[in-house]
Amino acid sequence: MKPTLFFLFAVASLQAQTTVTAVNFDYVNYTTARVRIDISGPYSGLRLRFVKAPTSCQDGTQGTVQFAESYTGSFTLTPAFLNLYGLTPSNPGLSYNVCPEVSNDYGSTWTRGAMGTLTLPNFPGPQAYLPKPAATFSTDYPSDYADMLANHVVPSTCANWQGDLTTAVHNQGSFGTIITIPAGSRCYEQHYLDVYPTPDLQEYQTSTANVANSTIDLPAGHGFVEGGGIIMGARSGDSSTGYNELANCTPGSMTVNYARNEVGGCGYSGPLTYGLIRYVHFPNASTNPNTVQLYKFAPYGKTDQAGRAGTLCQFEDVGQGKIWFVPWPRKLHSIIIRTSTPDSQFMPIHTRISPAWASKMVAFVQSRNGPGDVHNTMLNFNSLEGRDNCALANIRFVGIQFTTDDYGPDHTSTDPLTPGLWIGMPTTVQSIFFDRCLFHGLGGSHRIYQFLSWNGVQSAIIDSYIDGMQAWRATRSGLGISGQ
Repeated sequence: MKPTLFFLFAVASLQAQTTVTAVNFDYVNYTTARVRIDISGPYSGLRLRFVKAPTSCQDGTQGTVQFAESYTGSFTLTPAFLNLYGLTPSNPGLSYNVCPEVSNDYGSTWTRGAMGTLTLPNFPGPQAYLPKPAATFSTDYPSDYADMLANHVVPSTCANWQGDLTTAVHNQGSFGTIITIPAGSRCYEQHYLDVYPTPDLQEYQTSTANVANSTIDLPAGHGFVEGGGIIMGARSGDSSTGYNELANCTPGSMTVNYARNEVGGCGYSGPLTYGLIRYVHFPNASTNPNTVQLYKFAPYGKTDQAGRAGTLCQFEDVGQGKIWFVPWPRKLHSIIIRTSTPDSQFMPIHTRISPAWASKMVAFVQSRNGPGDVHNTMLNFNSLEGRDNCALANIRFVGIQFTTDDYGPDHTSTDPLTPGLWIGMPTTVQSIFFDRCLFHGLGGSHRIYQFLSWNGVQSAIIDSYIDGMQAWRATRSGLGISGQ
């Protein structure tokens, strides 16, 4: 019986061994590439082994090893992606055999499986090349600014401007609004700009998605045309309404999310990640005008500025719940939140501001009255708990100073408290501009925890002034104990 038991145990161990099942490459450059790794089961470590072809790396002895990930737990994310770097540029481009390796025991032993062959592009030579220019976008004032000045100026206060913003957002489909706050005001409130919905926002049920064809059904009258941009997001609720980050998930996000052993956050996984621009394609517009496929990088049949072809967003699950979506570019007028100082008495447009203009501006102040206020956020384009992604867009702040108050213990403590985040922007906002604003830390022992959480599409800080952003730390010099 003993030999039989040993044989069964060995077979079970072999069956449990994780291996690499497929290797593919993208984002290939002259010396680097991203490696897509399909893995058969859970693992606690992942690394790359590579060698110049035709030598094989599958025996685990040849080539160079790049250590990448080593975990304290067991993970099942597949495919996984690792960057391969340090390759030799050549003309013609060299080929490399790449063998990803996985570990089940936190790096003590490593196993392989599939091997992929990577061929680099021909290197044009050791000469200087200017980088490809970054995509640009306009930050100009709205074209209907004169009409906004003449007909849609709303005098406001520190206490009321958020309510006025809500009204302005609901009017964005018809006209723009200018909200003015008296110059010299100091606004101490925490500002959570969770206004939902916007006039151009629609919703669809993920149950209409089709995994086999990677299609979704938009509601009738959606207004999209072939190649039009689309941005998606979802609402997750908060503690008061029954927070559930898995209640509303875009198609394809559930499989990836569960593969990571995560409890929530599905909107930031998968091919239709919140806030990213995708492009609409109608595979059969004449018979199914509401059924669409979505493409990344560029519309179907086209390429982007980097030469990447439009690629179908394929998904392995339909997601769940209700997803909101908006067109890109957004079909909204602008909102301007600004100091009451008129243009004729303020720094001109397209001219950088300086602290000398502070008296003409409005101050948003992050208050700190004790430890309970440390983790507040001064200006957050989200709900109180940061879980309800809004779709705000085309909002401009003009003549606002962002700063913190003078917290007494900062002057005496060797480890003073830090205030919370100043400005938080989720991935689902677009065209948020800070124009001729001051971002003023107090410097010295007044710590800054986090100035900006900067996400979204085509937002900008324009002609503004930033200073005093210091992460102060106490140190000691000398003070050694000597003698008896």
